[in-house]
This record gives sequence, structure tokens and C-alpha cells, in this order.
Amino acid sequence: MKNLLQETDQGSSTRDCEPPDLLSPDAVLRLDENLIGDIAAETADSQTERARVLRKLKSLKAGLQTLGRLDIHKPAGTSHLHDSSYL
Repeated sequence: MKNLLQETDQGSSTRDCEPPDLLSPDAVLRLDENLIGDIAAETADSQTERARVLRKLKSLKAGLQTLGRLDIHKPAGTSHLHDSSYL
């Protein structure tokens, strides 16, 4: 990455207001596949957290579906499922 920054910064002066063209098609095509993988990769911690949150979401959706089925059998005016104070 440092080499890429040095390559894209060649010829610019401190007076230039334009940032280096890091994501130009030419610069992107010159990137090593391993570097692209490193830039785009999700950390192991992020992957673990994403899996945990998706499991929790699945469980919460199932619970909401169950509550929705139970709610249709209650007398009118007793439902708290749509009361925003419970959210």
C-alpha cells in the first residue's frame, strides 16, 4: 500500500489542492490481489459478531411471529405489540 501511495503521489507538490488519485482505474488495476483481499476483508471478530447478530435476529423474528399469532386472540384494546413504549 505504501508503494502505491508513493507512486500516486509522484509529481505532486505541497501546493496542490487535489488529493492523489488513489482509486483511478489504472491505480486499482495495478493493485496486487492480496492487497485487494486485505483491504476488502472483514476481520475474524467482525465475522463472529455478524454471525451472532444474524442468529439473534432470526430468534427475534421468530418470537415476533409467535407474538403476532397470540395477539390475534386477545380482546381489542389489550395489545401492547404495537405500543412504541415497549420498543
